[in-house]
Amino acid sequence: MAPSRMTRAEHIVILVRGLPAVSKLNIATKIKEVEIQQSIADHVKMISIYDFFNQVTESNFHEKHHKCHDELMKVFNNVLDDNCHKFIIVVGIFDTQRKIYDILSKSMTRNADCFVLEHPHNLGEPDQLVQDLKLTPDDVNQILSSWEDTPMEAVRLDVAHLQ
Repeated sequence: MAPSRMTRAEHIVILVRGLPAVSKLNIATKIKEVEIQQSIADHVKMISIYDFFNQVTESNFHEKHHKCHDELMKVFNNVLDDNCHKFIIVVGIFDTQRKIYDILSKSMTRNADCFVLEHPHNLGEPDQLVQDLKLTPDDVNQILSSWEDTPMEAVRLDVAHLQ
């Protein structure tokens, strides 16, 4: 069933969360393409934590991840505040409920409906992103060991038909 653009909220935020290098950017790009095609408008903004990894100088992945998350949140807040984009896709690791609540609460203050897409932790063969980020198995295991579930009250988005 196609999304009902006539009855949905004026502003939508899609939070795409998952471990590094599990194809979050691919699914976010598909969502963006569908939204542009179906709405016949280019009011979609995609923000990714990976946009900041080359700008941050910390060598430790854990520190770099948190610094990049902070930069992502600054950009997200600015995008919401400028009110130019009606459909915002935020791609990140979002390993804690606090980080998810930051997006949910900021979205609510701007009357935007927020949906969470949790990408499965299918840790197959390392891809180019793992190499680009210089991720080690220990880095991934550290994130996974402290991973928190999506809050029960968060509305989840099922995009299985896009994969």
